[in-house]
Amino acid sequence: MKKEWYELFTRDSRCFFLGTQEVAAQRMLDSDFKWQRSPSVAAFVGNNEGLSWLFFGKEEIAIPIYTSLEEAATKHPDVDIVINFRSSRSAFQDAKVALEIPSIKILVIIAEGIPERQMKILIRKAKNLGKVIIGPATVGGIAAGAFRIGNSGGTIKNIMGSKLNRPGSVGYTGVSGGLFNEMSSTIARVTDGVYESIPVGGDTYPGSTLLEHLLRYEANPKIKILVMAGELGGKDEYEVVKALKDGRITKPLVAWVSGTCQEVLPPRTQFGHAGAKASEEAETAQAKNKALKEAGAIVPKDYDEFPIKIKETYLKLVKKGIIKKIREPEVPELPLDIEEALEKGVVRRHTPTKSTISDERGEVLRYAGYSVVDLIKEGYGIEDVMSLLWEKELEGHKRFRTCIGIALATKPVGRRRLWPLSEKATLASAQAGVDLVHSVVSGLNAIKSPDTPDGKDYLNAPYLFVHTINLIGHWLDIAYKRKQFSIRKLRETQDIPTIISLRWFQKEPKDYEKELIKRIIMLLADNGPCVSGANITILDAGAGIDLPQSVAAGISAIGPRFGGAITNAARSFKEGLEKGITPREFVEWRKSIDKAIIPGIGHLVFNKDKPDSRFVCLKKYIKSLGIPTPCLDFALGVQEVTLEKRNNLILNIDGAIGVILTDLGYPEEALNAFFVLARTIGFTGHWLDQKRLKSRLYRTPFWLAGYFPEAEREVPARKGE
Repeated sequence: MKKEWYELFTRDSRCFFLGTQEVAAQRMLDSDFKWQRSPSVAAFVGNNEGLSWLFFGKEEIAIPIYTSLEEAATKHPDVDIVINFRSSRSAFQDAKVALEIPSIKILVIIAEGIPERQMKILIRKAKNLGKVIIGPATVGGIAAGAFRIGNSGGTIKNIMGSKLNRPGSVGYTGVSGGLFNEMSSTIARVTDGVYESIPVGGDTYPGSTLLEHLLRYEANPKIKILVMAGELGGKDEYEVVKALKDGRITKPLVAWVSGTCQEVLPPRTQFGHAGAKASEEAETAQAKNKALKEAGAIVPKDYDEFPIKIKETYLKLVKKGIIKKIREPEVPELPLDIEEALEKGVVRRHTPTKSTISDERGEVLRYAGYSVVDLIKEGYGIEDVMSLLWEKELEGHKRFRTCIGIALATKPVGRRRLWPLSEKATLASAQAGVDLVHSVVSGLNAIKSPDTPDGKDYLNAPYLFVHTINLIGHWLDIAYKRKQFSIRKLRETQDIPTIISLRWFQKEPKDYEKELIKRIIMLLADNGPCVSGANITILDAGAGIDLPQSVAAGISAIGPRFGGAITNAARSFKEGLEKGITPREFVEWRKSIDKAIIPGIGHLVFNKDKPDSRFVCLKKYIKSLGIPTPCLDFALGVQEVTLEKRNNLILNIDGAIGVILTDLGYPEEALNAFFVLARTIGFTGHWLDQKRLKSRLYRTPFWLAGYFPEAEREVPARKGE
């Protein structure tokens, strides 16, 4: 569909997202559905190729993810809009790439704080190429009923309440993205709504100006009223004054410049936006409002009168017959998301996974109701966590300590070897170069559990735990090409951290090392039933699979995306530290080799304002020792840089464990072993829990599965060969 020069967006407009901002994209798709247009999001450009599954109405649709904007543009040549959600660190380079692509005509930059020199380069480039930049430091904008940029307009309820589902008669532009929603709502209350609304952004050098958008509105015959909300600082509003005086703007313009309170504040007070600072009299809100009024704009005496003036102007045009009454379109009902429906109590559903042993949903991880952090504070140990996750009580810890002693006496060495084929399987895998996780899995899969009395399945659990310590030790023996460690010393202790240190690292641990190992195992033992490893173990338990194989199946899920970041994080931060680079240089370096993926950084649940109590617990302890922690300090410095982009890009528990163990001299290759061993406790607990719950074989209900088959086809008659 051909656009006029004054139209940025139509009902056929589609866009690319730089960054996989699925929430913003879903809001756009929800608006598209309500507006009865086709999906406006064509693709994401992210770190890894794939598909993002989002809703269009009640149907799931696949949005492709490409690793370069050039590839996306080649695959979708009709797309002419790019919405850049990436941080100010990369926005400049991304913008240059976008502007060089011939099919891209409009670039939206959400980030704020782009250096002024870089914005001047982009503005000049865009003008030379005849392209439009909206932003930076903007929420985006809306062409009502046609195209929505990201989160502009807020929730669907707000979109509908502000009449943004269909075009009105008002063209709005302003500086503030925060004021955008308020003005859209205000205009909807006193007029028939906006036709298009664009906040240019609050940085000192916006990619497009207030005047440029007003001139588009002036040329658009469907827009009858112009509304502008400026602010103190800069002189862009004086360009509008010139346009009023020389006749380039003839439609009614209702305008207000915010910041009149500046006169009672110290000179050059900096307001919220980078550009919101009056350096001279002409840049004050009072001077701008006066100039606009003298040039012919309709200027209220204060902000409270702003909507009154807009309404008066609208009613005059209605009375003259210039504005006709709009027929409200029928709007389809948007289905509720299942989470929202459950919260409102309008649906019910059976939970496919049930767990009684742990709960990770709150701010504190709990084992059988007890906060794991509080357990550590009160001096409880690994055996207590076993008791809670295996039997849901604290009183069983002495029994499990005794069982571990028996397991040590009867298992790894000596005349009786309980599971020799298991050890051979791990050794063979290690010798073949198989990684730690899958070498341990091969060993666990070779175990046949001895029969236990009814209801006494937990009796095998201590043996399995101790055996896993030994399997990991076998792998480390091969990895470090060392002689197998004599287990005789292990029989002299029932202290689990000491056993781990002796078997894995062949050294007697210091007291603070024992405490640190204890805390790590306790904190990592489980993280609820929803993580992939626990979920797999739970499914296997319901299918009647034995304990060792169910635990092995859960452990097999440990890798780059689940639990495997400890070693990678340690290696990455240590390398950055040894290079002698700053945390900011480290982030740029990682970005250049891994497209901004930094192992050990980022969390789906916790953020800067809602810290992970497990991380806080570990950090507080290691700092209390007064020992040097250069790797941890470096990682915390990196965290400060990544938090500038998003508040959930924190140093997570895996990353923290990795750098702390590195600071204490533990070898990188062995660090994931702590996660593997700890989760043996949790996965064992989930298996025992399912046995108590008498769980049955699970089959995914049809309504939970997405079917995207080919259309039905007739089988052709087979031709003779």
